[in-house]
Amino acid sequence: MNNNTSEITISVVIPTYFSEDFVEQSLVSVCEQTYPCCEIIVSDDGSTDQTVQRVRAVLARYPLIRHTVIENTHQGPGATRNSGAACATGDWIAFLDSDDTWQPDKLEQVALAIERFDPTFVFHNEQIYDPASGQHRVLPFTSWHNPSVHPFLDLYRRNYLSPSSALVRRTLFEASGGFEPSLLSAQDYELWLRMALLPEFRLCAVDRCLTTWLKRGGSITTQVDRRLRALLRIYEQYQPHVRALSPHPRRDLLRFKGKIYSGCGLMALRQGEYFSGAWNILRGNLIWPRLDWFSKGWRCCRAEELKS
Repeated sequence: MNNNTSEITISVVIPTYFSEDFVEQSLVSVCEQTYPCCEIIVSDDGSTDQTVQRVRAVLARYPLIRHTVIENTHQGPGATRNSGAACATGDWIAFLDSDDTWQPDKLEQVALAIERFDPTFVFHNEQIYDPASGQHRVLPFTSWHNPSVHPFLDLYRRNYLSPSSALVRRTLFEASGGFEPSLLSAQDYELWLRMALLPEFRLCAVDRCLTTWLKRGGSITTQVDRRLRALLRIYEQYQPHVRALSPHPRRDLLRFKGKIYSGCGLMALRQGEYFSGAWNILRGNLIWPRLDWFSKGWRCCRAEELKS
């Protein structure tokens, strides 16, 4: 790493919520990076288990790394990330969910990209690890990105950004207003869309798989329902921007709305909610037929289950 790269300061923000069983591996993956962060900020969303104690115990093993642990009341993921980001002092903010891990050279690779291309937002590929099957599946985010299209439209047509694979210049994050706390799902996606409308948004893709997302269970019905409601709210909110920027706004709007229902229906089906899943898939395909499902096959369709 040259001298210019070493001057890039990165704050790592980790939101936690009942994360005692997996937060240690996330923290260790940050603490043992080949390019050190300037600080780690853990923002807890009102956990009542041993999450905070586990976090403090792990960070105590790395006394040379500056860290802050924030204990919030329970407000949801958006507010929790905002609380952590508000304490950041680095020029860049890297988000890492507490059930994800980074490859050891993640920060080194993004720092090199920052030095070379001078972006305000960096992202890379990610893999999903399913402990039930022991399988890894790559999400090739960089190949989904189309740099010839306005970044807002590009993201509106397909979300290729994930919090744990994103690094944002702190000034851009502050200009955007941060995550929307009232959205209990897809708040990251809504933020990416809002950022992409800002004139200072400059995207850089690093074609490396540098994050592993641990797939785990949760409140199935609540998760799908929250995601459906949140995405429909995003659909309504951004209609004016689609109409202003898209050469084919009606097509983009119908495709987005159809994919909301069919994507959430697919999630529900895979998680055992057969009636609501089938109904939403049917409803979505009546709005916008998912011909891509037939051309790509079932396995590729599962890549639509991005983090909410």
